[in-house]
Amino acid sequence: MEQEVAHARMKLQDALELLPAEIHHKILPSTRTIALHRTSKTMRTAVEKADAVVVSRGGVQFREGEGLLDKLNSLNAWCKVTVLRVNSCGLGEGGGRALAEILRVNSTVTLLNLELNNVGDGAGQAIAEALRVNTTMTSLNLGINELGEGGTQAIAEALRVNSTVTSLNLGFNELGEGGGRAIAEALRVNTTVTSLNLCGNDIGERGVQAIAEALRVNSTVTSLNLERNDLHYLHCA
Repeated sequence: MEQEVAHARMKLQDALELLPAEIHHKILPSTRTIALHRTSKTMRTAVEKADAVVVSRGGVQFREGEGLLDKLNSLNAWCKVTVLRVNSCGLGEGGGRALAEILRVNSTVTLLNLELNNVGDGAGQAIAEALRVNTTMTSLNLGINELGEGGTQAIAEALRVNSTVTSLNLGFNELGEGGGRAIAEALRVNTTVTSLNLCGNDIGERGVQAIAEALRVNSTVTSLNLERNDLHYLHCA
């Protein structure tokens, strides 16, 4: 019996050595990371219908989303994308709006990282509309995207009805006091967000005061980052 097991192991090792290097590098690790620009028939066969973590390779750019949707649609045809990290890809408003359309109908992605893509107010509102109907995403990183008060207010309105997002990063998005107040109102009724990053948004004392008051009735937020928001001494009565 031991000889049979040893023989089987040798056969497996021989088979693995015949696999292309990209399979060893991309598929065998538990993370199953797949670079957007490196797909092949061999990889498609190897991970057919498997969960996939999709990460854009450093330096890869999808200006205004050009080429990104084709890549994602191709991936979705043969595997289940659950994690999508396309931070720092130069998506701009066009790319942000395109991803928003995907989120409206997607039922597999649970984590989306769009940090540092300058999607702007318009795409922020489109993403907010998608959040109203998306029921699978739990983690959303929109840090450093120039959402402004308008985009943030739309996100805040979406949080009133979204019941799946637990982690939200809105750091460095020029929220201002208005955006801070909008988030505060959302926190009064949202019961799923546990981690919220609002750092570097010039929310100011009044905006933060509104958030503090909202936390009196919110019982789910356990982590809140308010660093670099032009704060001085606050007194909550």
